[in-house]
Amino acid sequence: MLKHFKNTIGKSEKKIENIPSLEYVLHLDVSEAGTLHLSDVGFRGFSQLMFLNMSRTRVSAISNSWFSRSNNLQTLDISWNKLFSLKEHSLRTLSKIIVANFSHNEIEDIETFAFDAMRQMRVLDLSHNRIASLFDLGDLPALEVLNLDENFLVELPPNGFSKLRRLQTLTLSQNTLSVLHDACFDGLDQLKLLNISGNRISTIRKGIFEGLSTIRLQQLDFNNNDISLIELNDFQDLHSVQILDLSGNSIKDLQEHSFYGLNSLRKLYLFNNDILNMQRGTFAALQNLEELDLSGNSLQSLSADVFTNSAGTSPTKLRKLFIRRNNLIVIQPHTFDRILNLDYLSVAFNSISSLDENLFTPLRKLKKLHINHNNLEDLPAGLFNTTLRLQELYIDYNKLSFFPDTSNDFSDLIKVSLVGNPWQCPCLNEILDWVKIRGIEYKRATDSPFFSGLKPICVVTPTNSCIRSRETAKEFRIAEKYENSLNLKM
Repeated sequence: MLKHFKNTIGKSEKKIENIPSLEYVLHLDVSEAGTLHLSDVGFRGFSQLMFLNMSRTRVSAISNSWFSRSNNLQTLDISWNKLFSLKEHSLRTLSKIIVANFSHNEIEDIETFAFDAMRQMRVLDLSHNRIASLFDLGDLPALEVLNLDENFLVELPPNGFSKLRRLQTLTLSQNTLSVLHDACFDGLDQLKLLNISGNRISTIRKGIFEGLSTIRLQQLDFNNNDISLIELNDFQDLHSVQILDLSGNSIKDLQEHSFYGLNSLRKLYLFNNDILNMQRGTFAALQNLEELDLSGNSLQSLSADVFTNSAGTSPTKLRKLFIRRNNLIVIQPHTFDRILNLDYLSVAFNSISSLDENLFTPLRKLKKLHINHNNLEDLPAGLFNTTLRLQELYIDYNKLSFFPDTSNDFSDLIKVSLVGNPWQCPCLNEILDWVKIRGIEYKRATDSPFFSGLKPICVVTPTNSCIRSRETAKEFRIAEKYENSLNLKM
């Protein structure tokens, strides 16, 4: 029995007509066949057809004569074509469709109840079209996924999705939405994922979540909008949300109850905002939080206050904390005392000049530590005494001339980055010999001005032993000599 039929008619204009009887074909792919012309008979001869791909065939309209009323088509891909409208009479014979892909067309007009016959449809992709206003989709009791990304939607009317009772995924990214009205998602009792990224939304109103299930919604994406403020208790009813993305907005301040109610939250993305201030207890109530990304903000200092409140609660399950590319100058002592389960910490690309000797003492589970691209002149002797599980240590591009004596033998270390520091040559040789013996991977960039051949540039000192003293390093003008050698190499 023939199950698959691949069109091989080339890239020029072709016509499908008078094809021999192929009633047993289940899968038909005529995509990228050039301009496709169909007779009125269309695909009626393919009586058992279940999958049809017509993408990139320059089709400009769908005819209801192409399919018999008894057709078995379940998947239709008509993406990347020239469709400008969808009409009810054109789709009325597609009653068994489960997946319909109309993306990457020029659709502006969708007739009311255009999909009325497609009551078994579970996935509808209308992304990358020219839809400017939300239309009445009709009653689609089986629809689970609706993609409206990259259209021209300006607003969502109240109750616009109220008939889509089984919808689980709704994506509306890259439109021009500026305001979300109260109850605009009313009726979406089964929704698990809501993506409104890449729009122009400036405020999150509490009323927009009315009608959403507080039990099922798991992922909420507001990245790359114009949100500047999170009001108190904006998310208070979203008890089941596990992933919240607010990155790429204009948020400046975070308050104690900004994330109140997000009891199940595991991942919080706040990178690329303008955050300068975080009040005491900002993240304290997020007791299921596992990952927090605050990179690309304007933070100047970090303290334990944001991770605890007056009641003593903390995000004790936090494992990944990223605060890259801020303006951090200081990390206060005891900052990490209440988040003991961190296994990945990055404060790279900041302006930190010193670290408290006991800063990492609570972080006994830490596996990845990135403190590269800062202004660190030395590392305290006891800094790594308890981080016995470290597997990855990035200390490159600081002002380090030596590595401290430490009781930590770094038995689990597998990767290290050292380049861009004014190492004393004896100190660097010690490190490189140790790295080689242990078989540890370290980052090399032999075409970099920070390398001389296969070895990072270092500073020759009057002694053959490593001098572990910042004062002596300054006396020998090690940093100055290092800069001079780089200038000569450039």
